[in-house]
Formats: sequence, structure tokens, C-alpha cells
Amino acid sequence: MNGLSSPVQVQSWSGPSDELKLRVLEGRWFSGPGEVVAGPAFLRQAHLHVGDSFDASLAGRTSSLRVVGSYYTTNVLGVTFSMDLTTLQKLDPTLQPQLYQVILKPGSNVSEYMHRVASSNPSQLEVQDLGQIIEQNFAPIKNSLQSVLVVVVIVLALLAAVGVFNTVLLNTRERVRDTAVMRTLGMSPGRTVAMVVASAGLIGIAGGVIGVPAGLLVYEEVVGLIGNLLGNVLTENIVDVYNPAVLPALAAAGVLVAAVAALLPARWAASSSVVDVMRSE
Repeated sequence: MNGLSSPVQVQSWSGPSDELKLRVLEGRWFSGPGEVVAGPAFLRQAHLHVGDSFDASLAGRTSSLRVVGSYYTTNVLGVTFSMDLTTLQKLDPTLQPQLYQVILKPGSNVSEYMHRVASSNPSQLEVQDLGQIIEQNFAPIKNSLQSVLVVVVIVLALLAAVGVFNTVLLNTRERVRDTAVMRTLGMSPGRTVAMVVASAGLIGIAGGVIGVPAGLLVYEEVVGLIGNLLGNVLTENIVDVYNPAVLPALAAAGVLVAAVAALLPARWAASSSVVDVMRSE
């Protein structure tokens, strides 16, 4: 098959595999012999679409298979497909299941069930909690990503604060004569600080209104690129992680950063000598 390296790893299931709740991206889950669901990368590299058929060979036998759906999988970077066990056994009748996945009813005691199954044949059975394994494997990655994200957020906030500070300082120095005149007419130092901070707040509002939508667009592009590298089409529940109620808070954070960065120039404008400023002008 053009575009594919041989062999391709395949998963076969016996029993009601649709209860595993694997996410189908297009089409449906297989329901009979000769039907397969494939990873997006497999379909892309094999130049196939849902509804197409292809020939698969194993143990000297060849069988025609029909793609009835595409599903989300990180197995072999998406270059894989799944089928019913009877379909695979037509190609190689000697194949037998090697792994059993058991879905317990809500409220079941997982540890007690695992202990009971393992004790039934301790020399032949190895019982593991799949959820616990996934959590243990991904915990270091999750912690590392969280640490990196915290550092990135802090660095970006500092860069934003420095940028606002520089802008406000330049504007304040350019308008130092106007500020001195208003202070001569009775503006208090507190109102002077409030005026400068308010001008910086406008920068923060503009940054929030523009930055939040732009950040979301960049985020979707980056996540989509990561999905392509993993051989998958990422679904909405994976991409759409931002609560709409949080987005205004993110925009308000820009205003807060701008206001904090403007405090030092504002205090300088409020404490500078009016006489010295007027003389210099």
C-alpha cells in the first residue's frame, strides 16, 4: 500500500469493544467481520477515506477490509487500525487474546476485584489498574508541563510589565509640563497618580481585547500542529479547554499588569517639583 511502511501494528478486540468509549472522529465503530476503524495518520498515509476498502496480508493470507470509521488514538502515532478478533483470526487462526480489559460498574471496589482475579491464578495472570498506570506514567510529564507553564507565564507577565513601564515612562516625561500645570491648578498627588495609572489602564484594555483572541488563535494552531505530529485530529473536548467565563478575567489581568507597571512613573510624576519642571521648560 503506497505511503505505508510494513508491517502496520493492528489491535483486535473480542466482545462489546464499543463499550470502551474510544472516541470516533468520523464514521462509526466496527460492528462485524471485515470492518475496521483506523487512526487518522494511517488513513492519511495510505490515502484512504472512511468507506474505502484495502487488502491486508498476514501469515501468508490476504483479506479485504473496509474502513467504517476513524478514531482518536495515540498508538504508533495514529498509524494503526482496529478490528474484531474474528476478522484477524481469518488471517491467522492461531492468534489468541493476550490482554483483557475489564470495565467495572460504578461504585465497584477496584482493589478488591484486582486481588480476587489475581489470586485465582497468580502464576498466569498479571492484573493492573489501567487508570493508575496512565496516571503514574503521565504524572511526571504533567508536573513538568505545569512547571514550565508557570515559568512561561511569569516571564511573559514581566515582559509585559517592562513594556508598559517603558511606554508610560516615556509618555509621562513627554507630558511632564502638562502635569505640572495641572498640579499648579490644584491637582493633588493622588489624582496625578490616578491619571497616569488610568492612561496605562487603556493600554492594558487594548492589550486584553486584542491579546486574548489572538492568543486563542495561536493556541489552536499550536495544538493542531501537535495533533498532526501525534498522527491525530484533536477533538473539541481536547482543544476547547478555556472556560468562556475565564476569558474576561484574562483580559482584566492585562489591565492589572499595566496598572502595576505604571505605579512607579505615576509616583515620579506626582512627586516631581513643579518649580523645577516649569523652570526647565
